[in-house]
Amino acid sequence: MSESHIRIKNEFTRNPEYIKFDKRVKSTVYRFLQAHIIRESKSVKKYTFGAQYIYREYFLKGMLVSRYSQTNMAQYLQTKQPRLNRYLKELEQDGFIKIIKIKASSGPLCYYQLGTWKGKVGEPSYAENIWHDEIFSQIIQNRKDKKENEIEEQFDEVLDEIYGENFDSYFITV
Repeated sequence: MSESHIRIKNEFTRNPEYIKFDKRVKSTVYRFLQAHIIRESKSVKKYTFGAQYIYREYFLKGMLVSRYSQTNMAQYLQTKQPRLNRYLKELEQDGFIKIIKIKASSGPLCYYQLGTWKGKVGEPSYAENIWHDEIFSQIIQNRKDKKENEIEEQFDEVLDEIYGENFDSYFITV
C-alpha cells in the first residue's frame, strides 16, 4: 500500500469553524474541486488535452490545480450557475482557492488552484500544501496558543497571590 500524500494533522475537522464550513454547500463545491486536482498520472499524459495542459503548465511547476466547466459543475452539483459563481468567489475570498482565468479561442476558461506541492512525486518527500487545510490548522494553532497564554496568565496570578507582585525578584534575591 502506498503512503498518503497528505502530510498535515487534520485536527481542524473537530473545530466549530470547520464544522460550520463543512455543512455549507460551498464546502461541497470545494470538495468537488479538490477531487478534480490534476496530479501526475499516466492517463493525464496520454489522453485529455486540458488535463495535459494543466499538468504541464501548473502541476509540474508545483501547483495543485483543478479544471471543470462551471456549467457542468453547476449541473453535477445540482445548483444554479450564479450560485456556483458566488461560492467560487467566496472560496477565493476565504483563501481556499485562487481562480486562474485563461483566454482561450473557445472563450474564457477558469482553473482553480487549491495549493502547492513539493518534493518528488511517489516519494516520501512529496508533500502537498492545501490552503484549506492550512487555514483551518492555523485556526486551531491560534486557539491553542491563546489557551496556553491564558493558562500562563492564570499561573502568574496564582504565583503573585502566593509570593506577592515581586515574584521574579523574590527568587533572584534568595
